[in-house]
Amino acid sequence: DVVITEIGGTIGDIESQPFLEAVRQISLEVGKENSLFIHVTLVPFLRGSDEHKSKP
Repeated sequence: DVVITEIGGTIGDIESQPFLEAVRQISLEVGKENSLFIHVTLVPFLRGSDEHKSKP
């Protein structure tokens, strides 16, 4: 079985903490060899400065 889950939000966002905890518990239940986490983020390209914005 494969489950793909998107958890949005920002670091420290209290609303997403229950979902992050649920994912952590599932990883413990199925084992680290049977779970994979992929973290992605938006890095916008600014045409005006011709660079990727990576800092707030």
